[in-house]
Amino acid sequence: MNRCKLLLLATIASVSFVPALAQAPAPAAGARSGPKPFQEIVNGKAVSQNGMMSVHKVEDRYYFELPDSLVGRLIMAITRISRTPTGAGYGGVEVNRQVLQWEKGPDNKMLLRCVGFVNTSADSTQQIFQAVEMSNVNPIVGSFDIKSIRQDTSVLIDMTDYVKADNQVFSLTPTEKQLYRITAQASDRSYVQSIKTFPINTEVKVVRTYNTSAPSIMAPPTPGMPAPLPGALDAGAITMELNTSMILLPAKPMRRRLEDRRVGYFTNNYNVYADNSQRTVPETFVQRWRLEPKSAADYERAKRGELIEPAKPIVFYIDPATPAQWKKYLMQGVEDSETCL
Repeated sequence: MNRCKLLLLATIASVSFVPALAQAPAPAAGARSGPKPFQEIVNGKAVSQNGMMSVHKVEDRYYFELPDSLVGRLIMAITRISRTPTGAGYGGVEVNRQVLQWEKGPDNKMLLRCVGFVNTSADSTQQIFQAVEMSNVNPIVGSFDIKSIRQDTSVLIDMTDYVKADNQVFSLTPTEKQLYRITAQASDRSYVQSIKTFPINTEVKVVRTYNTSAPSIMAPPTPGMPAPLPGALDAGAITMELNTSMILLPAKPMRRRLEDRRVGYFTNNYNVYADNSQRTVPETFVQRWRLEPKSAADYERAKRGELIEPAKPIVFYIDPATPAQWKKYLMQGVEDSETCL
C-alpha cells in the first residue's frame, strides 16, 4: 500500500512539473514591440540634418527619416571611389550605378528595390502592360524595420548596418571585385566615414577593407585582367573609400530624344511591348543634358533660333587636387566649347 502511494505521488509530481518547464517566460511588464515614439529614438543626443532624407545620428547609429512623398520616387545611386589604393585607378572614378525606389512593405517594414529598365510597356491601359509588369519584377535589395512613425508624414529606419555591410548598392560591382581579386569585406576594418544630406541628394561615404586572394603562380596572365595590387600582395587586403550619391530624380522625366544614327550620340535603349505589335520594338534614345528654356517667351525665342540662357546651365567642377597652373586651361576649354553647345 505504501509503495502504491509513493508511485502515485511521484507520477503526480512529474506531471505537474512538465507544463512548468514547457511554458515560455511571460513578457516583461511594459514591453512594447513595433514602432516607438519618435522622441524615444531621436533624443537630445541626436545630431540631425534635414534634406531629401533627413539623417539623425544617435551615438554610432545612423537613422534615415523617409518622408511619405519619397515613397515610389526614383533615386539614382552613383558610387565613386573617393580614395583608392595604389594601382586601382584614381579618386572620382565611377564604379557602380543603380536606380532605387522605396516602398512600404508588410509588418512595419520599408523595402528598397533596384529598378531595371530593360523591358517596358508605355501604355498602362493596354492588356500587355500587366504581363510586362509581372515578367519584370524588380529585386528587393534591402528590408528595414520601421523604428518610428512621425505624425503620419515620415518613417524612421536604421541604415547603419546596411550601409556598413558589403551590399551592392553602396559597394563595388561583382565585376570590379573579380578584377581586384576580392574575396570578402573585412567588417572589423570597415566603417561609415560620414553621411550628409541635402535637398535633392544624400551622400554616404564608407571606408571598406577587402580581403584578397593571392594570384596563381602557375596560371598564365589573363588578358584584360589588371596586375595584382601592391597592397594585396603585401597585406592580403586593400582599403578604399567609396562615396555613394543618392540623387532624387525629377518627378516629371525629361522628354526623350530618339536616336538618329546620322548624328553621333551616346545612347540607351529598352524593349517596348504593345498590344498591337507582333514583336518587341527596341527604342533607342540619346544621352543629353536637360537644357530647357526658363519661360514660355524664351521657348518661342529658341524656336526662332535665338540664343537663350537655359533654366539650369551645364556646370563643370574642377577637382580641388588639380594643380593650380592647369586650372585656367581647363576653364578655357569649357568656355571655348560654348560655341558648339
